[in-house]
Amino acid sequence: MGATLRSLIGLVAALLLGGIGLLPCAAPARAADEEGTRPIPLAAIDHPGDVDFEQEILPLLRDNCLACHNRTRAKADLILETPADILRGGESGLAVVPGKAGESLLLQAAAHQAKPSMPPKDNKVSATDLSGEQLALLRLWIDQGAKGEVRSHAPLRWVAPAPEVRPIYAVALTPDGRYAAAGRGNRLDVYDVPLARHAQSLTDPALSRTGLYGTGGAAHRGMVESLAFSPDGILLASGSFGEVKLWRRQPTAPPLELTDPSPGKAPDALIVAVAAGGNWAAVARAGLPVDLFDASTGKWTKSVDGSTSPARAIAFSPDGTRLAVASVDGGLRISGVAEGQLIGQTAAPSPVTTLAWLQNGTRLAAAGPDGVIRVYSVPHVRGEPCAIPLELKAHRGAITMLAAPPSGGDLYSGGEDGTVRRWSVAGGQVTREFKQGGPITALAVRPDGKAIASAGPHTPARLWDADKGSVIAEVGVGVAARRELARCQRAGKLAAADVAYFGSMLEKSQAEQKAADERLKAASDAKAPADVKAADARAARDRAAAAKAEAEQPPATVSTTQPVDPQTKARIEAADKALTQANAQLAVAALAASNADNEFRLARHALEESNVELARAKSSLAAAQDRSKAATEAATSAQRLAAEPSAVELAFSGDGTTFIARCDNGTIDLFSADAGLPLETLPTPSRPAVNRIACVGQTLILADDQKVCGMTLGADRWSLERTIGAADGPSPLEDRVTAVAFSPDGRLLATGAGEPSRSGQIKLWDVATGRPAREIKDAHSDAVLSLAFSPDGALLASGAADRFAKVFDAATGQLVHSFEGHSDHVTGVSWKPDRRTLATCGADGQVKFWDVVSGERKANVGGFVKEVDAIAYLGLTDQVVAAAGDGQVRIFNEAGATVRSVPTSGDFFHAVAMTPDGHLMALGGESGVLSLWREPFTSAPLSFRPE
Repeated sequence: MGATLRSLIGLVAALLLGGIGLLPCAAPARAADEEGTRPIPLAAIDHPGDVDFEQEILPLLRDNCLACHNRTRAKADLILETPADILRGGESGLAVVPGKAGESLLLQAAAHQAKPSMPPKDNKVSATDLSGEQLALLRLWIDQGAKGEVRSHAPLRWVAPAPEVRPIYAVALTPDGRYAAAGRGNRLDVYDVPLARHAQSLTDPALSRTGLYGTGGAAHRGMVESLAFSPDGILLASGSFGEVKLWRRQPTAPPLELTDPSPGKAPDALIVAVAAGGNWAAVARAGLPVDLFDASTGKWTKSVDGSTSPARAIAFSPDGTRLAVASVDGGLRISGVAEGQLIGQTAAPSPVTTLAWLQNGTRLAAAGPDGVIRVYSVPHVRGEPCAIPLELKAHRGAITMLAAPPSGGDLYSGGEDGTVRRWSVAGGQVTREFKQGGPITALAVRPDGKAIASAGPHTPARLWDADKGSVIAEVGVGVAARRELARCQRAGKLAAADVAYFGSMLEKSQAEQKAADERLKAASDAKAPADVKAADARAARDRAAAAKAEAEQPPATVSTTQPVDPQTKARIEAADKALTQANAQLAVAALAASNADNEFRLARHALEESNVELARAKSSLAAAQDRSKAATEAATSAQRLAAEPSAVELAFSGDGTTFIARCDNGTIDLFSADAGLPLETLPTPSRPAVNRIACVGQTLILADDQKVCGMTLGADRWSLERTIGAADGPSPLEDRVTAVAFSPDGRLLATGAGEPSRSGQIKLWDVATGRPAREIKDAHSDAVLSLAFSPDGALLASGAADRFAKVFDAATGQLVHSFEGHSDHVTGVSWKPDRRTLATCGADGQVKFWDVVSGERKANVGGFVKEVDAIAYLGLTDQVVAAAGDGQVRIFNEAGATVRSVPTSGDFFHAVAMTPDGHLMALGGESGVLSLWREPFTSAPLSFRPE
């Protein structure tokens, strides 16, 4: 079931528990209404004490009346949820007269004593008449004064879901694409995407202690309905019935600092080399013995015999029982780790700068500036010689690196000539060559021997297939810097698009302002002569009126009873005619003046508005230009940082899943060892810079000029940090939390919930404290199913079961737009990165695009057989991906043209998530399979099935 289908079930359940509510009517009691419904006789009941409204009356109303008479849908303005609501009455007056049940319309309608009787005959929700006993109880409650209150929610009895109930209703991706999360039933799984493995099942310790959910535990009591990662990928929010939980990502283990056996030494006692084997870490210092540390605890254990000159290279045997040390003075020594005593030594014929153990520790390879690999036999007991049975002229120029897998069957050498060569030690022959293209300064072999990594100062780090000799991936070191660069470049593109957009708006505003100015000038030019003409016409009318009055005035010598002589009569008629003409001319002139004045006022108002729009356009353009400048500067800085580092040391983790690159700027980057996908840049101190790395199993040893520390590699761990609301008992979150969204700055968390068919709730929470920040009152009239902040965080979009998509001002909660067009639940919303377009999808099988600036619909896309449950924009494009219940996953643009269809398995899809760069997509549905697709979303996905 998708969000829409689940909401529909909730609605049906609510309706099945409700009925058509009561409408008060002032009609007198009667034997039967016009439809032939007869009054229901009230039974005699024996009820000691007061009737409890919450326990005895409210269930009757909930079953038969509240579907229509609630705060969301109050037919006839009548609400029956509490005694206080009931006593307020509705359109027809009081529903209940306390102490007088016989005069109360509520009882009359329910007992079919008044018209209309309730519930109506043949109602659509199968509501039935109250029984005589129920009516008698209602009568008693009213006669007792209609008192009471609603104090608490009914207790819930939770049961563990069946094992096969594992649909995915929500998925989420961290912005960097490192982690994916999927809710399966009431479980929550997190996956390490580059390493292609399950990282952790998140469990609430309190639920684990109940024993209800078995040894695996659970994240929530109810189904996981919604998920969202914070912008920094550190927090994961999960929504369920009545609650939201925040889970925090933390390193697997804190850094481990190796204790210094010789504190307070002079600054020239510097660490010069680090090597690892077994569970030991070895540190060689100038003029001091080689110190051994327990890599699991960081404690110094012992020292082994070293030399009087600094060590140039050290290496443990594969089993960790012996340690080889090559010194500046040319000495090559092999010591036993357990006893710390020298087993054998020799003087190398040429300086040794790199070592590698071979053939399960029976041979030791050494090389240096002369380009020759010398393979020594390793003494088994103290005093045996270190012979040289094999010399290989390996490279033109110096050999900079040697490496071998633990089994030691092959040997890899890297030189200044820019090549890496694989040698068969037994045959002394080159079996594979890898062309790096520049001097080799770093080389490592994966523990299984199937891949190697190489790097140089002027060439990228490369991951190679050891058998085929082909490049698996070119690895860009400086992971954090490169991600920041990509983010800055996206911001720059958006800012440039804003500059172009607001530039065109400014041109439009300037043209409109010019037209308005010209209009006002024309209106002003027309108004003055029109006013003059009107004044002249008014004066002419006044003169004509005076002339007529004079003509009508008889001379003083003439009696008023005498008839008017013809001459006077003619004079009066002429004056009257002149006045009529003057009035007509005045009417024409006055109308013209009025029209001119009206046009002048309209033109002046239009000019004022155009001036405001022009100022707004100038301000918006200036702001966009400032953002573009800042984005350009940030991108330039990020470009410089991303281009600076190169890998100078490489290592693989003990389990072979991760390879590590130390950069020349002291940073440490992690990559997947099978595909070279970036994982992260480790948080290491910038001063002093790390100058050596090595791996002891899953412990990464880091050394600088002052200290040595260890860090455990592997997927980070997630732990429950906070719960907002409660699945049991009263909660500020109504019913299921079907939508969660973090603000772009990560400070706010928006939650969408609501009781099906009754309310739609949107609340914002302070992430740092978990306290309420604000609530958007009366956001929707039905459950909120989707939420999304605009990219700048200024707006919040929502979609709900009431068939509306809405846009609110995130700071004030004020409604900005209400988009009406879907004929069923709005299940998903997604912002285009420029925040000027909103995409919505719904249970009507439609996808719609809305212009957020004008509030108009831009386009409509159909073609889905079932509900479209999820939608997401692809990076900075005008394309969206939509996932539907009919198994379709389609990518199309805002014009409605299909770009491609993702070749899925045909699941009933409920959820989709996309990284900001549009390169990684997560899909989940009824089957419980999480599918991860990489751009262009055509090859087979990485899939994780329910465990």
